Amino acid sequence: MNSQRRRLLAASGVALTGGLAGCLGFVTGDEDLEFSSSPGSVSQSALDSTGYGEHEIEEAPIEETFEIGGQSRTVRLTNWHSQYDRAVDLEPIQRFQGAVFSVFSTPKFEIAGRSVNPIDRWDTDRIVGMVQDRYEGLENLQRTGEYTTPMLGAEPTITEYEGRADITGSGVMIDLNLHVSGAVDHGGDFLLGLAVHPDEIPGEGNAVRTLYDGVEHDG
Repeated sequence: MNSQRRRLLAASGVALTGGLAGCLGFVTGDEDLEFSSSPGSVSQSALDSTGYGEHEIEEAPIEETFEIGGQSRTVRLTNWHSQYDRAVDLEPIQRFQGAVFSVFSTPKFEIAGRSVNPIDRWDTDRIVGMVQDRYEGLENLQRTGEYTTPMLGAEPTITEYEGRADITGSGVMIDLNLHVSGAVDHGGDFLLGLAVHPDEIPGEGNAVRTLYDGVEHDG
C-alpha cells in the first residue's frame, strides 16, 4: 500500500483525535479521569452489498496531563477509528483501493452532569478542514450539498464536498467526493462517519448511504 493511500485512510481518525486533544484542557477538577468508547463498525450485509471490506479497526487514544492549582491531573480518552474500503477502476490509473468509509467513535463523557466532549458541536466544515490539514494533498474542497440518511436509529445530515487529490502516489490528481456526517449520540458515545470516493464512480453515492445505514455500535 502506497504512503498516499495510507495517509488518506488514516486522515479522518488522526484529525478528529487531534482536534479532541486540544479540548481536554477544559476538563476541570483534581482527579485523574479516564473515559472509553466502544468501536463502531459496518454490518456484513452492508459490506457485501457494496463490495467494501474491513481494512482496520484501531484504538485512537488521547492522554494529556495538566497542572491545575499546583497539582498534576491526567485525562485519558479511548476513541476508535474503523476503516473500510473497496477497489475501483479508474483510467488511467486502473484498479486501486480508492473508495474509503470510516467510522469514528468517542466517549460522551460528562463532568458534573455536563457534556464535555465537544464533537457533537462541531459542524462538518470544521471536520473537513481538520482532515484537509492532516492530508496535505487534498485540494479545492467545496461544499456541494447535503442529505439525510439513517444511522444508528437517527437521521443525521450528511454534507457532501468535492475536491481533488493524488491518492495513489502516481502524481495524477483525481476528482473526489466526500460525505461527512455530524456526530450521532448512541449508547453513551458519539459516532460519525466519513466517506471518500472518486467522483467518476457511478452509483457510489447510493453505496455510501447503504454503509451509513449499516453502521453498528454495541455501546
